[in-house]
Amino acid sequence: MKKSLVLAFLFLLVSNLYVSAQQLVEAEIIVVKPGKENETSSFFFHHTFSGNWIKGVITDSTFIPEIEIKKVVHNGSQGGSSVTSYPNYELINLEHRTQWSVSSQESYSIVTRHTDTTGLADSSSYYRFEYVDKYKDISGYHCQKVIATHKSTNRQDSMYVCKSLNSFKFRANSKFRKTDFIMQFFYPYDKKVEAYTVVSVKKEAVPLSSFSFPENCLFFNGRKDLEKWYEDQAKLRTEAKEMLDLPDIR
Repeated sequence: MKKSLVLAFLFLLVSNLYVSAQQLVEAEIIVVKPGKENETSSFFFHHTFSGNWIKGVITDSTFIPEIEIKKVVHNGSQGGSSVTSYPNYELINLEHRTQWSVSSQESYSIVTRHTDTTGLADSSSYYRFEYVDKYKDISGYHCQKVIATHKSTNRQDSMYVCKSLNSFKFRANSKFRKTDFIMQFFYPYDKKVEAYTVVSVKKEAVPLSSFSFPENCLFFNGRKDLEKWYEDQAKLRTEAKEMLDLPDIR
């Protein structure tokens, strides 16, 4: 019995030393639920924001299981559907305005760079914000409606903000990073209105390694380079198969 207790104590000690050895940083973790009028999707967007880094993950739960791989099927931007599997994720560096998609395979990971992402622009330079006398509670927070009007095109967007959460720097809609904390915003799409709602918001310490690339990465400078690599791999497999097709000598 004593031996078992000693072994358990040593295991906990080693585990704590391992965790403490990892460099931790404070991060904002924002979970957003998309959906259209009178319907909601089956997935969530997880945003982990620290310093100049944002890590984005799509999953089917408000909690991200670190050791499970879950497939999420959702409507693609061009119609039809696409499948995303965790632990695939997006990494964005706001300082250098760069964005990567990280796709984990069995023995390696594919990292694809996308077009430059937006920085922390002052949205008041492009939009006028009008606070409307309309309020509602969203995910347990008291929120007020705001109308954003583009100064050049007069296009209007509506959202609900929560001033009590303004200590959080992350904004659910990148166009309005300098307004109050956005709990819900709306986006017209395909004759319907998509609503994006924050369902969870918190601050906690996360490993700095959360914002680094995994080992054994293949880096591509864009989607075209990745597609060409897939085509080359397919040709190599076809050629190898043809070489293995030995003639019939009977």
